[in-house]
Amino acid sequence: MRMLDAYCGLYCGACPKFMMTENGEIEEFAAKNGLSVEDFACSGCKSGQVAKWCRVCKLKMCAQEKGFDSCAECRDYPCTDLISFRDDPKYPYHKEIAAYLEEIKEAGKEAWLLSMKERWSCKNCGEPYNWYQLVCDNCKEKVNGYEEP
Repeated sequence: MRMLDAYCGLYCGACPKFMMTENGEIEEFAAKNGLSVEDFACSGCKSGQVAKWCRVCKLKMCAQEKGFDSCAECRDYPCTDLISFRDDPKYPYHKEIAAYLEEIKEAGKEAWLLSMKERWSCKNCGEPYNWYQLVCDNCKEKVNGYEEP
């Protein structure tokens, strides 16, 4: 079952590997790059099919150990691990998680999921795009993604 929310506040629906898995493109991607499908296929942080780097995520493990649905529920929020994750220059889209976690706390997860679907969809045609897209694949309009470092 796909899960669009991550413990850290990321929206999995905008992850390139999640999108490739959902669209049935992950096998071709893995084969082209000589990689294992099991390492890259992902149906979201909280699903049973998680990409290799998300399987060992300290934030995920911590939230699971504490029985939290997100880091925002923790009395240590924001902890140093979450701050380091948010501020990591290798992943510029991480900087949005503080606002995302606050929105989850204030409006609830369902409202947040709706706002994330809107945030990560082209304003012109409605096509979803990933964190690293600057142009919509469908209509070629500019979208609000991030430059890949």
